[in-house]
Amino acid sequence: MRSSAGKLLSHSLRRNRGKPVAGGHGFWIPATRSSSKMWISTVPSDEKPDQNSIDAGSSMRKPISLWPGMYHSPVTNALWEARRNMFESPTGDDDSLSKLTAKSPSRSRTSILYKFSSDFVLREQYRNPWNEIRTGKLVEDLDALAGTISFKHCGGDSSARSMILVTASVDRIIMKRPIRVDVDLSIVGAVTWVGRSSMEMQLQVLQSQDANSAESVALEANFTFVARDAQTGKSTPINQVVPETEHEKLLWKEAEERNKLRKQKRAQGKEEHEKLKDLERLNELLAEGRVFLDMPALADRNSILIKDTSHENSLICQPQQRNIHGRIFGGFLMRKAFELAFSNAYTFAGVSPRFLEVDRVDFIKPVDVGNFLRFKSRVLYTEATSSAEPLINIEVVAHVTSPELRSSEVSNRFYFTFSVRPEAMKDGLKIRNVVPATEEEARTISELKQIKTMEKREEEQQKRDDSRFNQTLKNVQGFLKGRSIPGKVLLTRRSDPPPYPISPTYQRSLSENDAGRNERFESPVEVEDHNSSKKHDNTYAGKLRSNSSAERSVKEVQNLKIGVRSSDSARVMKFNKVLSETTVILEKLRELAWNGVPHYMRPDVWRLLLGYAPPNSDRREAVLRRKRLEYLESVGQFYDLPDSERSDDEINMLRQIAVDCPRTVPDVSFFQQEQVQKSLERILYTWAIRHPASGYVQGINDLVTPFLVIFLSEYLDGGVDCWSMSDLSAEKVSDVEADCYWCLTKLLDGMQDHYTFAQPGIQRLVFKLKELVRRIDEPVSRHMEEHGLEFLQFAFRWYNCLLIREIPFNLINRLWDTYLAEGDALPDFLVYIYASFLLTWSEELKKLDFQEMVMFLQHLPTHNWSDQELEMVLSRAYMWHSMFNNSPNHLAS
Repeated sequence: MRSSAGKLLSHSLRRNRGKPVAGGHGFWIPATRSSSKMWISTVPSDEKPDQNSIDAGSSMRKPISLWPGMYHSPVTNALWEARRNMFESPTGDDDSLSKLTAKSPSRSRTSILYKFSSDFVLREQYRNPWNEIRTGKLVEDLDALAGTISFKHCGGDSSARSMILVTASVDRIIMKRPIRVDVDLSIVGAVTWVGRSSMEMQLQVLQSQDANSAESVALEANFTFVARDAQTGKSTPINQVVPETEHEKLLWKEAEERNKLRKQKRAQGKEEHEKLKDLERLNELLAEGRVFLDMPALADRNSILIKDTSHENSLICQPQQRNIHGRIFGGFLMRKAFELAFSNAYTFAGVSPRFLEVDRVDFIKPVDVGNFLRFKSRVLYTEATSSAEPLINIEVVAHVTSPELRSSEVSNRFYFTFSVRPEAMKDGLKIRNVVPATEEEARTISELKQIKTMEKREEEQQKRDDSRFNQTLKNVQGFLKGRSIPGKVLLTRRSDPPPYPISPTYQRSLSENDAGRNERFESPVEVEDHNSSKKHDNTYAGKLRSNSSAERSVKEVQNLKIGVRSSDSARVMKFNKVLSETTVILEKLRELAWNGVPHYMRPDVWRLLLGYAPPNSDRREAVLRRKRLEYLESVGQFYDLPDSERSDDEINMLRQIAVDCPRTVPDVSFFQQEQVQKSLERILYTWAIRHPASGYVQGINDLVTPFLVIFLSEYLDGGVDCWSMSDLSAEKVSDVEADCYWCLTKLLDGMQDHYTFAQPGIQRLVFKLKELVRRIDEPVSRHMEEHGLEFLQFAFRWYNCLLIREIPFNLINRLWDTYLAEGDALPDFLVYIYASFLLTWSEELKKLDFQEMVMFLQHLPTHNWSDQELEMVLSRAYMWHSMFNNSPNHLAS
């Protein structure tokens, strides 16, 4: 039985069979309607795809010899099985250019669903010997999907001039996190940028951490295709793309910048090549290699020559690997190169490697059926930037060899980066240094290192130069996925009466509860009363009006008579209903938690929101026991050691943590207890050792405190000032520390670049904050700029400590309810929260000079804040986010 993919493509391809085209793989451009989903499964399903979907699976159970994927991946099956239906070549009688149209990215957006959880056969095809995903096969699928997207974008009406699309290049493919083979996976892609005859599309591999959590990006890649006329082989114009949403505009701008940089590199290629001839640099690289050649007995045993790391694989290109034009499929080449590079890294390291990224791939020469193809790989160099996660850089060169003609030409160059798993390094594994022995090897290393350095520098410069803040807001993905918008929102302005638009979610809640409550302003929880105080320099207090904007906002809230307590029985019943389910629906829990969590429910809710505890209640206790035991073993392995067994860097890091622990939240006496500081020290040191990319950074110590308070509240009664950890058994203390450790890990997983070298994530968000404030309150922005006040001078600490040092500690837990409810979107939403926080004092700031503003922002008058002021900050942040998301130009001056 022919699949629906075959039906779709055979109709389009009957009249579009033509001559092969040079470079990569190609697709004929038919007149086709857009499709959205491709289902990948080898088992029959009762669910019938609609007319716009592509079913790439089999409609019946086939013999093993005929299973899709035996010769190529199941994704390409839908395209390749239509090949047998091509029997007419293009007539070529219509030489006039067809009318080009502009299309939105949504017209070409296509998604593929891999039903790994329910399809054993499919899972077996993608599983490697270590029960992980076959990355090479996944890369092959990405290339196939990119081709499908390209012809969907270029396909026009029935008179569209036939063309062939060729894979021109693939930008860096970066593995952001491991991909599981037992959880459903999807690939989503769309055209993001179009030139005259070329287009770029972004593909994302999405997978949830487990079967019940939301999807997140695990791998991302950008493919570039070029259009060639089917008759002349020359470039031909294609449909333009018109981005509609802010996210699409951002992707278009990023692709435009990449295209400009590629042109600059080509223009500067000669100059850069001359720089690479610097003999001093090459001699430095060759110095150790000469020792191996001239005095091998004296060479460093921890080093090895590049030539001694080489591997090679040869094959005759078979018909089963061809694309619909008879050339060898580009995805097949990438898969074979990856598998050889993986094998090379495996034999070099001695343990199973972990894939990190593949650098830009250019398709230089096409490969035909029957060609003798040779893949040669070698380890170019290793990087020991982190002893726990060294990098192995491997080059794979594909040669098209013709013995009859006595010729060999390079068709592709691939550069892969691998690492090894941290647990292997803990067992004493050493990664050897690789040294060049020839000038060609040294030049290749120097060039590759320089390219990577330039790419990093260009990426950082691009982020600094992005002046349109609304195009950098990437957290719209959550809303595009259908996340509902909770609560009623109040936005106060200085001159207008406060509006209060109501979201659909809130309107439904009104009808359900028959009450006029405003969930956005529900009092969060019953919190402990900490007598925290913040000192404030009043030397310039006379300049400040007594009736501050913050006070006016509070009065407006009070006049609206809102602020229902979250302990209200109806609200508690909602939480109980969600939490009592066998499998907690996290989206519902996030909607409720955004407005505050009852204090006695916080430990369970926070564990679920962070993904530390699984949504399935049957697995929850077992997972928590296993994680807590793992933490206990890590403490014994890393912390409970004499200094003689630690490196100098580890000793210095432990000393810094010991110095910082007494400084943690100094206004709360509980954190000054010796046993509390010892727990903080164990948690922070263990976390830093297991996360060598960032290690310990000052400020992370503050981030542990909310978790410590919440998880201790399960065992201790009364206020925090009355607590003593000595009242707990060693087992309970260990459980609390483990929960804090894992929740801290989950929190920082979404903002790792906030704490890596130079903290680029924070610097990027500070820039976004500056631009947002300029657009919301231009007078305040101009006043700060005229007086030379940089946002980095005060906002860096806000992002580094997440406002823990800026507001009373008894409000922190309520604020963190919203933080954790935002999930992956938290880093971007922080920009709105901090803009709202800063502009609470907009009138006051305009009356201060530079020194006074610095002092004011370092000692903000928040010591008397209550829930109402905090809710006002959150409500403004939510409203501004909604305004920028839906009407990006509304606030433009």
